[in-house]
Amino acid sequence: MDTSFKGAFIAVLKQAQVLDKEIYDLNALVESVPREIKALNDEFNEQKATLDRLSQELRAIQLRQKELDNDLKTREGNISKLDAQCAQVKTNKEYAALQQEIKSFKADVSMVEEKIILIFDEIDAHQAKVNIEKERLKKEEIEVTKRKKELEDTKVASAQRVKDLVNQRTEILRQIDREVVAQYENIVKHKQGLALSPVQDENCGVCQMTIRPQVQNEVKLGDRMVFCESCGRILYSA
Repeated sequence: MDTSFKGAFIAVLKQAQVLDKEIYDLNALVESVPREIKALNDEFNEQKATLDRLSQELRAIQLRQKELDNDLKTREGNISKLDAQCAQVKTNKEYAALQQEIKSFKADVSMVEEKIILIFDEIDAHQAKVNIEKERLKKEEIEVTKRKKELEDTKVASAQRVKDLVNQRTEILRQIDREVVAQYENIVKHKQGLALSPVQDENCGVCQMTIRPQVQNEVKLGDRMVFCESCGRILYSA
């Protein structure tokens, strides 16, 4: 180490540590943006799937209604044909038989009409659900789009901030020996951006392990890097 900076390297590293912690946090934020956007898209797609399911159910009900309408027309057509036949029969027995058949068809018609009335109510209720879900999904899409833009803007701003901080830390670290910088940066890389730890009440301020008295004395001297024997971070006097 350059003796002109003996005892001063910790002060420099503490400055760099402030920047590195922010860099780490910002990089984590940048990396989280794609995951958050994916989560937003997945949730929105699930909601779209709910609307699709409701729409399919509505179409199925409407199809049943059309089938009932066709059934009703067929039965009414049969009644019309039987009515026409009644005018042509020559015996009371034939007439009575046709009337009985007409009566049976009319009963079926009434039953089908009741089903149609019920299915219209079902269609109205299901259409209301679809309309509500469409309106809710429309608002949700606006919110999702807004949130995604906010995340993208945050990502861009954070990435730019990281560049600025990296430039600052480069200038700061120029003040100390390269070997010290290399060891510091290696720890930063593997310790979530936190390479330094204060000695507090005879313990490492990060991992809370007790620091041996000899190690504490070396830290107080401050003329070389001293590492926590537990977490490997660079120790300094609080």
